Amino acid sequence: MTTTNNQSSLLYQLRTLVPERRLLRSEALRLAELQANRLLELTGTNEPGTPDVLITGLPYVQVLLRRDLPDGASGMTDWL
Repeated sequence: MTTTNNQSSLLYQLRTLVPERRLLRSEALRLAELQANRLLELTGTNEPGTPDVLITGLPYVQVLLRRDLPDGASGMTDWL
């Protein structure tokens, strides 16, 4: 996979890490960590934490408050 800093393809690049099968909970947690690390790598973020603007500044990404998510969801992504 060729990585770029093109923000329009960041979500695509992160989703390519997901296998096409159901994941065990432990696998899903590890995958989330892998995706978070890849996001920081692709954006050149070297400081602790993830700056809010890293997510809110992505094209086609809408950030909803937790109270707006379905019951039981702590976070999610979806193509708009």
